[in-house]
Amino acid sequence: MTEIILDERAAGILAGVEQLLWIDGRATEASTGEWREVRNPARRGEVIGRVPAAGEEDVNRAVSAARRAFIEWRSVHFTDRARALLAIADDIEAEAEKFAQLTALDTGNALSSQARPEVKTLVSLFRYFAGVAGESKGVTLPAGDQQLQYTRREPLGVVACILPWNSPLMIAAFKVPAALAAGNTVILKAADDAPLTIQYLAQVCQRHVPAGVVNSLTGRGSVIGNALSTHPGVDKVSFTGSTEVGRGVAAQASERLAHLSLELGGKNPSIVFPDAVEDEGILDGLMLSSRFARQGQSCTAGSRLFLHED
Repeated sequence: MTEIILDERAAGILAGVEQLLWIDGRATEASTGEWREVRNPARRGEVIGRVPAAGEEDVNRAVSAARRAFIEWRSVHFTDRARALLAIADDIEAEAEKFAQLTALDTGNALSSQARPEVKTLVSLFRYFAGVAGESKGVTLPAGDQQLQYTRREPLGVVACILPWNSPLMIAAFKVPAALAAGNTVILKAADDAPLTIQYLAQVCQRHVPAGVVNSLTGRGSVIGNALSTHPGVDKVSFTGSTEVGRGVAAQASERLAHLSLELGGKNPSIVFPDAVEDEGILDGLMLSSRFARQGQSCTAGSRLFLHED
């Protein structure tokens, strides 16, 4: 519990956080004119900020911006995309503690065991995908002297990234830099319960990519998520969240044959064999696999323990 309580200086910096939508490189309020309160899950009832409650019109604006930006971004040389990702990583690293403090405030996750490592993962994956930006290569097929047969890999277009509330930065790290490195543009849909760090990430990205390459929306998933999943201008939907909601996203996206990735709830066993009993780190390992320090709020939490009969 002591890990979750922010120091007074950080709490003062982050108190009353207000984040806007990011559409076409600009911070903007929602077309609905409505706002949603963001509450600290570690302190019941404490309001820590507010974000716009976006509607379908905002989704349309974001998709239009992302489609316009895609024409230019897909043609950018991969070395320039790599430099942009590295610059984003450098900026995140320079503000790592602010990102970590905001993550702890936004999600209730402990600083040392979750929030700070999550920021490190974000930095590492932006750098990793900068390194592989030039690896989207095709192949030449042996077809005889009279033919030239080859394949080439091309970006999909607009990728909607729908994020969860339990580890938003880490999941964004799985989705965003990979999409950008390949030449896609993205629309982030931040979790309604934990949107602050994602909006700040989008703000940092604006410094290094053209307008419309990274857009970010806040508001109800039943409104924004549905609109993104069904929008004909969204080429892929990448969703992380519950199995129940994932079924709905899959049904909506597959109806129009859109590309789709789902990371849903898990049911994960930890297995202990006899030779592990002498391992001094076994208890720490089991605590880690159960996601005890994450309040059990993880799709990879070890929910069952299998012990060998010996």
